[in-house]
Amino acid sequence: MRKFIWYMFSSNIGELVTIVSSIILFIPNVLSAILILCINLGTDILPAISIGADPADDDLMNKKPRDPNSRILNRKFVTSFVIAGAILGLCVIAIFIITLYGDGWHFALGANKEYYHAMTAAFAGLVTIQMINTFSAISPNKSVFKTNYFKNPFHLFAVTTSFVFILILIYVPFFQEYVKTEPLTLKDWGIILIFSFIPMVYQEIKKALGKSMH
Repeated sequence: MRKFIWYMFSSNIGELVTIVSSIILFIPNVLSAILILCINLGTDILPAISIGADPADDDLMNKKPRDPNSRILNRKFVTSFVIAGAILGLCVIAIFIITLYGDGWHFALGANKEYYHAMTAAFAGLVTIQMINTFSAISPNKSVFKTNYFKNPFHLFAVTTSFVFILILIYVPFFQEYVKTEPLTLKDWGIILIFSFIPMVYQEIKKALGKSMH
């Protein structure tokens, strides 16, 4: 349950930070309503379900029993997913700004091809970070590199399906027309991947210091 809650709250906070930051920074909308809908109904559902169905940790019986009086949403837990969501949102904003102004866009140009290109990069970045975050959510106490993900094949299927879904929206002309996406280049994906791993690196550093996500 806590893994599911951490993933959903950090993802939603990330989306909120993305939207609010665009207002504070006086930049165009980072994500359109239809792209947010695609995220919430298209890419979030399967990974969230797979996390909720994740088997118990192998070392569960070696852990001390949880205090029956402790709250699920304690301060440490809430702080963890709030910070994770904030980092996610700021990374998406960075992807958007770098792509937007890297293409030479300015406000006089309005919602042109360069703007939709940057929005597509932000969309792909947000989903990619969320998919990477699923691995952190499943492994709250130990490194993602020391976790056996094959014990939950549905999770791997869900992540793969969600990623294929965004590729279809980005590269299939029919969907490009309706959701206003532009094809991304290898350079775009390079920028996206650089920022996409920042949240996971943050979580890995925390765990290396002996601080669990929960």
